[in-house]
Amino acid sequence: MTKLEHMNVGWIQVPGGPRASCHCLLLQDAANVALVDTGIGFADVCDPLGRFGRDLIDPVVFQFNAADALLKQLQLC
Repeated sequence: MTKLEHMNVGWIQVPGGPRASCHCLLLQDAANVALVDTGIGFADVCDPLGRFGRDLIDPVVFQFNAADALLKQLQLC
């Protein structure tokens, strides 16, 4: 049987607006794992300016937290 799980993998917030979850879906069965929309990645957290640039980071107010990156969450499982 395939297991479907919704995971939060980060946060964004436009100034003055509500905080929004960067989410993905994890589909898993005995032999396979598939991810849909994996959110902000660990490499993005390590080098946000190089990966996104100031022009994108400032208006959206990305919050780069290594613990939210999917790679780190899967390592905790």
